Amino acid sequence: MFEAIGFKTWSFQHLGGTTGYSVSIYGTIDPALYKYLDTTESANFNPATLATIVPASSWVLLPSPAENTGTGTVANPMVSGTSNFLQFSGTLVAVRAVLTATTTPTGTGTVVGFATP
Repeated sequence: MFEAIGFKTWSFQHLGGTTGYSVSIYGTIDPALYKYLDTTESANFNPATLATIVPASSWVLLPSPAENTGTGTVANPMVSGTSNFLQFSGTLVAVRAVLTATTTPTGTGTVVGFATP
C-alpha cells in the first residue's frame, strides 16, 4: 500500500486456511518515496518498483499492541493457519507485506489492509 501519507491507524488481517508460512508487515517513512509520489511520475507507478525507490534498510517491521503490552492482537509476523489480525498506530508513507515460508506451504491466503486518517 503506497500513498499512505496522512493515515495513522492501520489494521491488517491474514485470511485463509493456510499453513507453513508467516506474513510480516513493514512500514516506511522514507522521504524518497514521498518525493517520488509527489511528482508526475507517480501516475504510472508500479508497486514492484518500490524496491528500486526505497532501499530495504528503510523498511521497519511494525510493532503490534501484543508486543508492546502483552495483550491484544497478534504479533508481527502473523503466522499462517489462523485468522490473524494486526493493528498499528503511526503515520507512514507506505506499508508492504512480506511472505516467508517456514515449512512446506499449503493452501491459499490473502492479506487485507485498512487505514484511517
